[in-house]
Parts: sequence; structure tokens; C-alpha cells
Amino acid sequence: MIGFLHTAQQHVNTFDGLLAQQSPTTSRKHVVREDWLEHIRTRGDTSELRQQVVDIVRMLDAEVIVCTCSSLGALTDSLAVSAPILRIDRALADAAVTQGKKILVLATLESTLEPTSSLFTEVNQQRAKQANIDVNLCEDAWEAFARGDLATYAQRIADAAQAHCQKHTYDVVALAQASMTVAIDQPHFPDLPTLTSPPLGIQAALKHLKNTTNKDITHNHTTKESSC
Repeated sequence: MIGFLHTAQQHVNTFDGLLAQQSPTTSRKHVVREDWLEHIRTRGDTSELRQQVVDIVRMLDAEVIVCTCSSLGALTDSLAVSAPILRIDRALADAAVTQGKKILVLATLESTLEPTSSLFTEVNQQRAKQANIDVNLCEDAWEAFARGDLATYAQRIADAAQAHCQKHTYDVVALAQASMTVAIDQPHFPDLPTLTSPPLGIQAALKHLKNTTNKDITHNHTTKESSC
């Protein structure tokens, strides 16, 4: 089973839809905690927030946990829990540094900038790449999302992407937050390879789940042989 940690209700349908396409029989549980995003934005990484996340992870009792909030990524990376927690943007960063040497990374929340920049730098070093990573904030976009105006949200992300691509040359665009996927359908979005975290994150989670299942099968088979 996959457990999901969300900070926006709309992500439930997004990830259920992706699982329906790629692995419809995989069981899942969703937890939506919008207050966690407000907490990390206003108070930062606190022991109170960490304990809340740990409690939810234990309650989910899943083989793998997926954190879909980029602002919480660094926090979940450092938690001591039995189930692995995959941050949704790690697969995004991995794909981006693999595909391009000049990468435009866009975010719509200031609280996402630092953990996203750190993650892309970490993955860049781990993969022994020398990619040029340019992390930028889409000004005034989040206010539109917060009031439920996804059309304006998508437009402002596309506008920001276009503006940056007019000033600099990039090989690939990476949208740091799961909510930003709506922007790629905008007609004036730059005609460049564009990566989003939901499909890549789901693929990583399913791969991890498969590996875990295979290990359990191998372990059980070995145990039975040993007991004969």
C-alpha cells in the first residue's frame, strides 16, 4: 500500500488518477493536512510539526509513504520512521539533471525555494552531473491558487516560464510543486521538455513498492527452505 501526505485536497484526485492509469489495483490511503503547509511557511521546521508527521506515518502503516508537498520535503527526509518516505520532487530532480545541463526550476511558494534548491544541488552532485540549475519563484502565482483560481495560477506560471526562457537558454523546465502541473497546458508555455513531479513520483513509489514486495517474497521463500 502507498500512503500519501498532502497539503492540498486537489492532490487526492491527481494521484488517484495516476494510480488508476499505472497500477489500478494498488491500494492507497490519503491524508490531507493543509495546516502543515501553513505551519512550515510561518513557523518553519518545528518539533511539533515533526511529531505530527511521524504520528500520521505510523497511523498509515503503509509500505511506502509519498510526501507530495515540496515545502515539507526536507523535513520528511530526516524523520526516523520505519516506512520509507519518498518526497515527490526527488524523482523530478533526478530526471531533470539526467536530461539537461541547463535547467529552469520554477516554484510558486517561497517556502519551497530553499528545499528545492538544496535537493536539486544534492541530486546533481550524487549523479556527478554539472548541470546549471536556475531556481526561480513565479511571482503572485500562489495567491491565485490559494483562492481557488487555477486558471490564473496556470497563466502566471506559464508567464514566468516564458519570461525566463526569453532571457536565457534552457534544456528542460522542472515545475517544483505538484500543483503546478496545470500550467503545461497553457498555449504560451515554452516549447521545451517540461517535467512535473506527480507522474515521476508515482513511478518511483511503484518501483519501490515492487522492490519491497519482491524482497518479502524472497525472504519468505528462503525462510521456508531453511525450515525444511
